[in-house]
Amino acid sequence: MAFTATPRTRPGPRPAIGRQQDDADAFKRRRVAEQHRLHTEGEGGENWGGMGPEGQERINDTIVGSATGRDYERQDLNSDADRRAVLTEVERSVAQGHPVPVDVSGQEGAHAMTIIVQEGDMLQVYNPWGSTTWVSEDDFINGHMGKASNSELPNAYSVYLPRQQGRCRARGSRAPRSRHGLRLGHRRTGR
Repeated sequence: MAFTATPRTRPGPRPAIGRQQDDADAFKRRRVAEQHRLHTEGEGGENWGGMGPEGQERINDTIVGSATGRDYERQDLNSDADRRAVLTEVERSVAQGHPVPVDVSGQEGAHAMTIIVQEGDMLQVYNPWGSTTWVSEDDFINGHMGKASNSELPNAYSVYLPRQQGRCRARGSRAPRSRHGLRLGHRRTGR
C-alpha cells in the first residue's frame, strides 16, 4: 500500500479576531491613561500633584477591594520597628490573595506600589510604572525599597491592609462605589 502526501498550504499568522494586537506603545498608553484616571479619582489632581491618604484608601477600597471583596485600612509605618511589626500581616494578606498597597517616600516625593507575593524572605512588589521587583523583607523593614521604584524613594511609610472581617467602616463613611456609581458588592437590577 502506497502513501501519497499532497502538499498543503501552510497557515499564515492568524488574524487577531476579537483580540487586541500586541503593541507595546498602545499598552503603555492604556496603562498611563488608567493610572491618570485612578489618580484623578483619588483626588490627586490633573497634574499628578499627589494623592492624599483618603484618596488612596478610597482607590484601594474600590479597585483592589472590588477584586478581593475586602475594604482596606491604612497603617502608618513610622519606624523600622513598625515595619517589622506589620510584616506578618502583610505576609498573611498576600498568602490569602489580598495584595497590600504600600507607599514609599524619599527626598524626591512619594509613590504608591503594591506587594503582591511573598516567598521565603522575599516580597514581590508591583510598581505601576510597569514593572515587578523582588525585595527582601530586610529591605522593607530597613527602608531600602528603592530598588522597587527608584533609589530616591526607599522608605515604606504606610501600607493598606485588608480590614478584618466584621469590622465596620468608620462612622459617616460610605460604602465604596465603582466608577459607574454602583455600590461595590451590589448588583444593579432591572437592566
